[in-house]
Amino acid sequence: MKWSALILLAGCAGPMGTIVTDTGDLSEATSAPRVNAILELGGGDVILTADLRPGPGDGLATVGEALWVRGSNFGRLPTVIIAGRPAAVLARTTDGGLVARVPPGVPVGEQALLVANQEGHGQRALMVRRLIAALPPEGGRLILAELGDDGPRAVGEIPAAGQLVAVGWDGRAAYVLDRTNGRITVFELPAQGGPRAEATLDLDLREARGPRGPRGPGGPRSEQPEDVTAFAAASAAPVLMILRGHVLTLLDISAPLRPGRTPSRTLPATIPRGQIVVAALSPDARLLAVALEAGNRLVLLDLRREGPASVMGEVALAPEARVPVIADVAFSPDGRTLWAALGDTAKSRAVGPQPTELVSMRIDRAASGEGRPPLAIARRVRVDEATAPVRLNTGRTIPLVSGASIRLPPERAEVYLTAHNRAGAATIFRLGSADRATPFADVSGNAGAAELSPDGRWLLVPVAQASRRLAIVSVPADEHPGPQRVVDLGATAGEISVPSSPRLPSLGCQP
Repeated sequence: MKWSALILLAGCAGPMGTIVTDTGDLSEATSAPRVNAILELGGGDVILTADLRPGPGDGLATVGEALWVRGSNFGRLPTVIIAGRPAAVLARTTDGGLVARVPPGVPVGEQALLVANQEGHGQRALMVRRLIAALPPEGGRLILAELGDDGPRAVGEIPAAGQLVAVGWDGRAAYVLDRTNGRITVFELPAQGGPRAEATLDLDLREARGPRGPRGPGGPRSEQPEDVTAFAAASAAPVLMILRGHVLTLLDISAPLRPGRTPSRTLPATIPRGQIVVAALSPDARLLAVALEAGNRLVLLDLRREGPASVMGEVALAPEARVPVIADVAFSPDGRTLWAALGDTAKSRAVGPQPTELVSMRIDRAASGEGRPPLAIARRVRVDEATAPVRLNTGRTIPLVSGASIRLPPERAEVYLTAHNRAGAATIFRLGSADRATPFADVSGNAGAAELSPDGRWLLVPVAQASRRLAIVSVPADEHPGPQRVVDLGATAGEISVPSSPRLPSLGCQP
């Protein structure tokens, strides 16, 4: 794997440093801070009882990476700002320096790291990068791209056994799931010298069933585990979710490189077995939305209490349809709205074409059930130009500061739909505040779910092309003009399947 540096932060391996656990041993600041150097420490945990050992680094501060900031006059309680966003101070060092981590949502490119105290502030420039992790439909390789000011560029690949990828909420780790054996491989994205495999975790994801249903004590297990319905990381909480059959597993990724096991949960018996189409986890990991074939229902489950998940509310999205028409569901970034994409599915084609629709639902977490539904349809938009919806994306942009702008109702926020146009070409449709979804970009090949970059500048779409190559299509998503770009990731993407196949390339972007 090859990696290139844009600038050098330290030039070579830095000195060792000792962490101070009692900031009272440090001197108070007598003047504004002075930042002399920034050394890279990678994405691992900062152990307060160990010495810091920075490596040579690659000259780039990756989202989620820990940085040793060296200088003078930091004082006892300095504040660190990177690219205008607060960064957590993880530790202090005997030389008066500090250790901080690059926070999610920072812009890429040359940015300023600022250290401030009661006497003033000091700053130093650093180069920030964001990584994109992509998997071809058949898996086998984690392919990496770097997102810059002008879009993504391929930077390398790592062997990876699995077919699904998710990136944790703070950008420090990518998780690759092998759906055949339940093994998760953890990749440290901000590792010194480039991303690397750090750990594996084996999960028993088999459905526990006996001859007449869930197995009792000593009962047999099913020999053939059901396929994974959903695998995703919560965007605002340290939680990784795996849903297989009726078993929900939530992993604690507070220590991202060492996921913690938690007891698996079962879904309510009112959810028919084998009827789950798709599922989505809320940003705070407290709710789970499950779309069902029967009645085209969407069920909202409450995960806030331990034990089996309980039904919080449900709504029929297309009760008049005789066939399953729900293609995908997704929460809004603030968790206040739930979206669904409806239309042609593999099981609906036998009875003829189905209309493509986007439906938003308001979530009322405080609803008591007495006259106020916890889940209610707020908006329904028909997309006549689209057929065979595939994936839905509600964006990942950082919320605006309160009062910074005029706010639209949450169901009027921008969403993106990956579908096909009437000519059969894969197309990204965009729906904004107006009640009409318009074609935003056409792509050539089998397109996966579109991903919006955290700064809102780029819409990124993984595509398995007819040439059996994996690519990322990037389209400017804000007011910055620019052409659509196709970045060849330099990997064979396996045999391309029909558009309705779930074998799509998957994509994870650092937050």
